[in-house]
Amino acid sequence: MYANRKGWGVDLIKARVELTKTDDGRNAFRCDLDIQGDITADQKKRILEISKVCPIQKLLSNSAEIITVLNQSV
Repeated sequence: MYANRKGWGVDLIKARVELTKTDDGRNAFRCDLDIQGDITADQKKRILEISKVCPIQKLLSNSAEIITVLNQSV
């Protein structure tokens, strides 16, 4: 979306995400980006910066409360 707004020549962005564990046992997500198209190294760097503030990354990087309820049938 950002690259389109800027009019950059991005043909495709692929994200591969893998759930891993840190040395202290916490969950971590490793995300590998593949950016294809006619763009500069600086533009790729900016896309990487923007990816770190997207709503999904913010959700996954912060703790989230899980609310579980029993569905009562009538």
